[in-house]
Amino acid sequence: TGALEARDKQALQSAGAAAGSKKPPIDPPAIAQAKSLITKIEEEEKVLKALKDATAKRDRALLTKLLLEAAPLDLHDKDEVRQATALKERLDEEAAAVEALREAIKTKDANKLQGFLSRCQEMGINAPEIAEAKALMEKLAAEGAAVQVRNADYADPVRLWDPVAERRPRHVRGLVNRAAIALEQG
Repeated sequence: TGALEARDKQALQSAGAAAGSKKPPIDPPAIAQAKSLITKIEEEEKVLKALKDATAKRDRALLTKLLLEAAPLDLHDKDEVRQATALKERLDEEAAAVEALREAIKTKDANKLQGFLSRCQEMGINAPEIAEAKALMEKLAAEGAAVQVRNADYADPVRLWDPVAERRPRHVRGLVNRAAIALEQG
């Protein structure tokens, strides 16, 4: 019973082997309980090893599956489970940040792009979406600058029609509009 309480797998296996080698074999309830406990310990060891491997690989799907397997085994106090849980939470956060960045790329919202891009960079995420978001930010900045220049052209009629009159001296509308501006200005 001491080996049962201590959950000592080797002692349980030795006791089971000794009881089985007796003539006739001893099979009291304690031996059945020991065999059951050995099976449970082996299952726990298997799950803990798999959790350790999945943690090393940073495999989010496998971590999720194994943590579900670990829950009914009551392994929450084991380092492997705590580390796997913390890593899974981090990987979930990273996945959410990348998904938010994808959505910002899709909507071409510069404010959201900047925010989620910063968030991903703070988290140390190195996903292809980062480069895509940076390129889109540069494109949006260039388009914004071009719009500002064009808006300045439209704000000043001389600035709008002078280039037309210079580049196309036979363009009637350009000449008429430039002449009308000159008459207004005196």
